[in-house]
Amino acid sequence: MKNEKPIKWLELTFRFLDNPLKDLPSYIERNRVWIEEEKNKLEKNMKKWSEESPFAQSNEIDSYDFFEDDIIRIHKNYEGVFFNSLLIVSYSQFEIAFKNICLETEKFITRKIKLKDLQGDDDISRSKAFVEKVLEIDLQKLDVSWSKIKDYQKVRNKIVHNNGRIDQSEVNRFKQILDKYENIELVEFDAIQKYNIAITHSDYIVNFCQVLNHYLDEIKTRIVEKLK
Repeated sequence: MKNEKPIKWLELTFRFLDNPLKDLPSYIERNRVWIEEEKNKLEKNMKKWSEESPFAQSNEIDSYDFFEDDIIRIHKNYEGVFFNSLLIVSYSQFEIAFKNICLETEKFITRKIKLKDLQGDDDISRSKAFVEKVLEIDLQKLDVSWSKIKDYQKVRNKIVHNNGRIDQSEVNRFKQILDKYENIELVEFDAIQKYNIAITHSDYIVNFCQVLNHYLDEIKTRIVEKLK
């Protein structure tokens, strides 16, 4: 078989390429459990305060006002920052992994055009162009996964560049995107009809990682099959 030894080395290289995306779901689960424990503690403290505090008995102040800082800390800061950070990190790791796959493949081929020569908005689009145009691999069967990745990219870009805020003119377009997925929604945050993207559960990120890992695995498989 042509290039049998080099391709075996390429397969081995792919197997040992660093890909933190594989480990992210377990990391997410451990932190999700911790956040749930913090929420349960807060709920118990609020209930106890409502039953025992003289302020609660006299209706001078309710538990939500008294525990406002804790509610913000856990529900907004812990969950919001955690989920948004994970989405950003997941996308960045996908970009790095996809680029590394292409760079390692370059070592096993004799094409004049390199990854760095290709046009694109980012390393992800350049890597996809490398696979399709330089390696001449048809990726049509991965279009469904690619469409999901582009949806996640739109969400990620809004979080990175606009703190997740959506203007009224964009609401319908983003609702169409977010309605395809569970555990994410638009939340109105002020009286002038502006909205925030809110990831409501870590499963959104876990599913994102699964899509990214599936896509990368399929890319590696198709490259090896093409070069054999």
